[in-house]
Amino acid sequence: ALFFLLLRLDGWYWPDVGVPGGTGLYFLDLRFFTSAWECVRDGVDVIPTNPCDPRSRAWNYPRIWLAPAPLGLGQDETVRLGKLLVLAFFGSALLAIGRARLADGVVWAVALCSPAVMLGVERGSTDMLIFALVVAAVLLLQGARRSARAAAYGLLLAVAVLKLYPVLAWAPLLRRR
Repeated sequence: ALFFLLLRLDGWYWPDVGVPGGTGLYFLDLRFFTSAWECVRDGVDVIPTNPCDPRSRAWNYPRIWLAPAPLGLGQDETVRLGKLLVLAFFGSALLAIGRARLADGVVWAVALCSPAVMLGVERGSTDMLIFALVVAAVLLLQGARRSARAAAYGLLLAVAVLKLYPVLAWAPLLRRR
């Protein structure tokens, strides 16, 4: 609850807790994608460098990340998308944690509000999306229905295409028939 109260604040510069924000732009990593979508719609190639990005950063993601470009989303929607991303991340984290004793809850709260996590939140890191999708897949794997397991496999494949490291989430599948 405290974190979501902090989301309402105008400044993201939290040096006292180890989060080097203060770029003047909310969700800078997510803005990398929303600006690229604008470029793609304007017919500008974002590879090897995204000229629409406020920092002109090099594109180092698979082209699949450009697929949302036709939806009309751009930098104006970055903050709204960032907040949805944060909600998805923390919601999936709470689902993964489940019911916890008070002492465990304090440890989880400290971990989820750690500088490393807050930096990812402040930047709008795509790793939060990947995490939420992997958690959803793992929860779907626990279902008894064949359709839920098939959806889980599809989600795991999708996140492995978006970023390579979620391929490690396939380990539980080795134990299944």
